[in-house]
Amino acid sequence: MHWYFQVRVSAVERSVSRILQVLETQRIPPQHLQARQCHSAMHIQFTVEADEKQAGRIGWLVRRTHAVEAVHWMAISDAEHERRLWHRTALAAWSGEEIDVDLDPCSGWWQSAPSALLLTDNSGLRVEGHDTEVRMRWTDNNLYLLFNSGYEHLNLRTDDAVLTQPTPNLWEHDVAELFLGRDPKASQGYGEYEVSPRGEWLDLDITADDGAIHSSVALNSGFLAAAELRESQSRWLAFLRVPVPLLAERGTRDLRLNLFRSQGPAPVELAWQPTHDVSFHVPSRFGYLHLLRD
Repeated sequence: MHWYFQVRVSAVERSVSRILQVLETQRIPPQHLQARQCHSAMHIQFTVEADEKQAGRIGWLVRRTHAVEAVHWMAISDAEHERRLWHRTALAAWSGEEIDVDLDPCSGWWQSAPSALLLTDNSGLRVEGHDTEVRMRWTDNNLYLLFNSGYEHLNLRTDDAVLTQPTPNLWEHDVAELFLGRDPKASQGYGEYEVSPRGEWLDLDITADDGAIHSSVALNSGFLAAAELRESQSRWLAFLRVPVPLLAERGTRDLRLNLFRSQGPAPVELAWQPTHDVSFHVPSRFGYLHLLRD
């Protein structure tokens, strides 16, 4: 049986070698190991061939390794599942607790959450100076995200920020965006959720395909948004709590997902799953969010 592991280590130096040492003690070599740095952490992925007990022991040992913040693993059902996990699937960890705004990546709520990385533009080319990490958790009724976004130049609205109602055309300035599918089997319909570095927000109900939007209306989802600008670190953080009623009772734990950022006056655009189009609105190119239960 094969297992997919995702690990985040806060100390970059020797992080990969420490994980390899754990696997060596178990006499289980990693397959397809990949390590990418984002901010001050190393994000490591690998697969192993092991039974369930061995996989659990590897996870337990990795979690006890120096500077490891988060480790998550799941069984791989077949080659297609492995390909999707490796290239097109983000993970969210379950919690039995609902929270209000938490913009601290080091908090107990966020520190052990899985990460998705935005390191490339919408054509898939690496973009320096704008690395973005998105941590995700879920409860029975909500999906939570924390964007941790590096920047070089800000492009903010000049009028007073309005936080009590949607801000029209928010995407024309700096923004973090979540596209979340309504139905995994019908990819054309999804909610778009936006937050700016000033905490402005917008949510829309979208139907689109082939880069063209067929309909776009106010979603009025009741999602909670907040942001914090850390100018001394050249980064800003955005918190989203998105209502997804009866999430745990759905027939699948996989949702359609994409994550984007527009940054600066040029602007620089970043995509978790590049659509390779002038538009972000190509739902056939979106990835998946897998909801981990344990």
